[in-house]
Amino acid sequence: MRKNSVICRNWWSGFCAILLTVSMLLSGCTSQPNKQGQTQPTEVSKPTENQGATQDPQTDNTEPSADESDDLSLMIFRQTMVETPQLFAAAFFGNVPQNADPFAVMQEAAPQLCKDLPFLLTIDQDRVLGVEGQLFCIVPADENATVAVNRRPWNAETESYEEPEVLYRSESGSPILIMCPNNDWIPDTEVVITDPSGTVTIWSPYIDPSYRITSLYNDDGESLIFDFTSYDELPDPD
Repeated sequence: MRKNSVICRNWWSGFCAILLTVSMLLSGCTSQPNKQGQTQPTEVSKPTENQGATQDPQTDNTEPSADESDDLSLMIFRQTMVETPQLFAAAFFGNVPQNADPFAVMQEAAPQLCKDLPFLLTIDQDRVLGVEGQLFCIVPADENATVAVNRRPWNAETESYEEPEVLYRSESGSPILIMCPNNDWIPDTEVVITDPSGTVTIWSPYIDPSYRITSLYNDDGESLIFDFTSYDELPDPD
């Protein structure tokens, strides 16, 4: 069994536990102790005739809207990085042909992941960067982080990087999608994430020869990236 499959199951178990806890908190259930120290539901007063004529019994059972569901999935997802060295999460979704729909590529490459994390398919268009290449989603752990993305073309003649091109700047830690051109394993894109404490992290998103997201570690050898790529769903590389 592949290591990434084990890691995926471990983070998913934690994600489900957090989801269950939040669901219980949002359910609005209350209880009070009885004389034996057990708990019983709090009694709800019966409505009067006038109240019964105007109250809609369905109003207390309304389902969250699609936007609320997306926000909730993002909030719960970020909880998996709390109290860890991970400063952001990243996932790889395969290659996007020129001017193709990246969201369609995501759904085809990882349908179950997109279903489990609905916020992936609602990322604003102004946070979709590039037109083709390797597709990555990046989610800062802190919603108040500052995010910058620069494109640094590699000059084969001089064997050096050219002046960077600014692709994106935001003081919001909202999720972003990046399409990075394939350059024979030479990354030409850098993501700069600055958390509210001032810690700066620079990462170049690309896939290494083993078809895995490149790693980034701190001085203690701890990974700073939460890789949530659904490797079991991805098609085998050509």
